[in-house]
Amino acid sequence: MGFFDRLTGTEHPDRATAPRSAQEVRAALLALNGPDVPFVVRGGDAEGADLVAEWRISDPAWHTFFVRTQVSRVTQFRMRLVPASRAGSR
Repeated sequence: MGFFDRLTGTEHPDRATAPRSAQEVRAALLALNGPDVPFVVRGGDAEGADLVAEWRISDPAWHTFFVRTQVSRVTQFRMRLVPASRAGSR
């Protein structure tokens, strides 16, 4: 792990881990979607990426006697899957 990897939080897999194809990684990330998760993984053509993961953080907003949930923050990760430069082939 290099100096900048520590700053950015980048972790590399063990050398014994076999790299996966871009299609396998895409399918695995899209399979994470579900009704019980606070995020969504979707295609990112509109944003110029292969995939976009959005994590919506909800905060309660109080109005008179009722509680309503409104999205206050959205964290978005744009991913590009590049088959030629796999992370495991340092």
